Amino acid sequence: MKKIITLLVAYLCLSVSTHAQAQDAPITQQITLHVERAGTLPLMIDDIQKYRITNLKLSGELNSTDILMLREMAGRDVEGNSVVGSLEKLDLSDAEIIEGISPYYEDKLSGTSYTTSTWIISPYMFYDCNLKSIKLPKTTKKICQYAFCSLSLSEIEIPKGVTEILEHAFEGCASLTNVNIPEGVTDLSGTFQGCTSLTNVNIPEGVTSLDQAFNYCTSLTNVNIPEGVTDLNEAFYGCTSLTNVNIPGSVTNLYHAFKGCTSLTNVNIAKGVTSLNGTFQGCTSLTNVNIPEGVTSLDQAFNYCTSLTNVNIPEGVTDLNEAFYGCTSLTNVNIPGSVTNLYHAFKGCTSLTNVNIAKGVTSLSEAFYGCTSLTHVDIPGSVTNLFRAFRGCTSLTHVNIAEGVTDISYAFEGCTSLTNVNIPESMTNLSFAFIGCTSLTNVNIPESVTDLLCTFQGCTSLTNVNIPESVTDLQGTFQGCTSLTHVDIPEGVTKLRSTFRGCTSLTNVDIPEGVWRLEETFQGCTSLTHVDIPENVTDLQGTFQGCTSLTHVDIPENVTDLQGTFQGCTSLTSVNFLSKSPLPLNMYGFKDTFKDCPNLQAIRFFSPAPPTPTVYPEISNDVIVYIPKGSFMSYWQAQWFRYKLVEFDATDIDTPIRTDKAGDREHYSIDGKRLSAPQRGLNIIREADGTTKKILIQ
Repeated sequence: MKKIITLLVAYLCLSVSTHAQAQDAPITQQITLHVERAGTLPLMIDDIQKYRITNLKLSGELNSTDILMLREMAGRDVEGNSVVGSLEKLDLSDAEIIEGISPYYEDKLSGTSYTTSTWIISPYMFYDCNLKSIKLPKTTKKICQYAFCSLSLSEIEIPKGVTEILEHAFEGCASLTNVNIPEGVTDLSGTFQGCTSLTNVNIPEGVTSLDQAFNYCTSLTNVNIPEGVTDLNEAFYGCTSLTNVNIPGSVTNLYHAFKGCTSLTNVNIAKGVTSLNGTFQGCTSLTNVNIPEGVTSLDQAFNYCTSLTNVNIPEGVTDLNEAFYGCTSLTNVNIPGSVTNLYHAFKGCTSLTNVNIAKGVTSLSEAFYGCTSLTHVDIPGSVTNLFRAFRGCTSLTHVNIAEGVTDISYAFEGCTSLTNVNIPESMTNLSFAFIGCTSLTNVNIPESVTDLLCTFQGCTSLTNVNIPESVTDLQGTFQGCTSLTHVDIPEGVTKLRSTFRGCTSLTNVDIPEGVWRLEETFQGCTSLTHVDIPENVTDLQGTFQGCTSLTHVDIPENVTDLQGTFQGCTSLTSVNFLSKSPLPLNMYGFKDTFKDCPNLQAIRFFSPAPPTPTVYPEISNDVIVYIPKGSFMSYWQAQWFRYKLVEFDATDIDTPIRTDKAGDREHYSIDGKRLSAPQRGLNIIREADGTTKKILIQ
């Protein structure tokens, strides 16, 4: 008996469980309902059934209350929160949407509520719902923004009466594969953004705008753009599967239209298009393109089209700003004379070997920056701006610059293979022109040139250069020219700041009398043995730092700054201060002057009044300081007592001269003995005319 009762209880439990599961199971067959009166759909489906229905067909009138019911059945409540809805297929073809009062969707962020309007699929109506297939009411005239945004929608039937589809209507419908757009629609701006499964779309005649219509539709392979479309702004941006496109002549805006279409191989552009600004950026499979007559602007049109090998630029194009930037396979280009803007036009075109620049082009600013395969270029006389035009063209060996060009500042920076350049008589400015041209050995500079600021910095093979008389400033001109041994400086030059810094082979240089600035001029000139400093020089800050072969220097009377002047001059043995008045040094004028000069033996002052620096030079106490006779106490009281002070008779001594500059004259020692040859120290010189004078010979 107990066994029978147990079996009966088990049977009853199983029946209840099976019944419960049946009540929860999705209803897969289509449910068809007619809504007699708008707003009554919730009364027609009980709470249990509404979450089980997967396929629903409705007829009759629907308002906001009914739409909210459908949203909940499809998995979203009035605030967009997720609910347990199973509705995937919805057929509203025989239904009619009318005016509603209560909201079907409330945007929590903006506080906006949305209700239904007659014959309109209103904003956010099925936003983020679980619907996979929907047929819209035949009476529909308009589909509003975000109506189906972020759906798992794969099929939609849009009735013929629809004339408006607003932006973002189908944005993010990642499962949508095909869509048919009615003939009456004229604007598809932003409509299908991010529909990553869309493979085909039929755009009807009459559409004029596709602004951002299909960007990031990564599965779209083919599209027909009808005549009459005017706006393709970012229309197919990021459509990575698109392979072929025909652009009608009616289009006026193509900005970024096909940017990032990495599979695009064939493009046909109809006559009538005038601007291709940014159109094909990053189309890495595009190999060839025919640009029609009438196009005037190619601003950023093909940059980073890395497979593009050939392109024709028609006469009439004026703007090539960054047009072919990064086209690493482009080998040949003809630039028409109509072009006025070439900024970065071919920057980074590393395979470009041949360029023809027509007369009429005026600016090449950074045009061929980094074209590492370019070997030769002819620059027409119409060009006025060459700022960094060929910077980093490491294979460029020869340049011909036509008469008429006046300024090539920065033009050939880093052209490490450049060996020959023809500079016309019209040239005036060569500032920074050949920085880092390590193969340049010889340059002929015409008389018209006035500016050579930093012109040959780092030209490590330069051995010879002529400087025209017109040049007055050589600041930084030959820095790092490690093969330069000698240079003739014209008399008109007044500034030599950092001019020969790091010229390690320079042994001798004659400085014109008009020069008054020599800061850092010979720093690191390790072969320099001798230099005469003109009387007008006032600043010697850092001038001879690291001149390890320099043995002696005479410092003229007008110098006011000696900071670090001889620092690291390891062969320096003696220095003469020629001024017969106290040195007018500034506050730091003697700081580090002789630092790291281990072989310095003698310093000679011709002024009876000592210099009074606030920071004493870092020299050995063994250095002999020669001072004029009778000035011992003055120097001692000025704290020069730490050095060995030795007086000498400076009376009537002319400016000291070096032995290699002594002429044919009679030489006597200070005590009147005839000398067979000049000797270092004080000499009495008897000239041919019988006059005598004291000379200090170094």
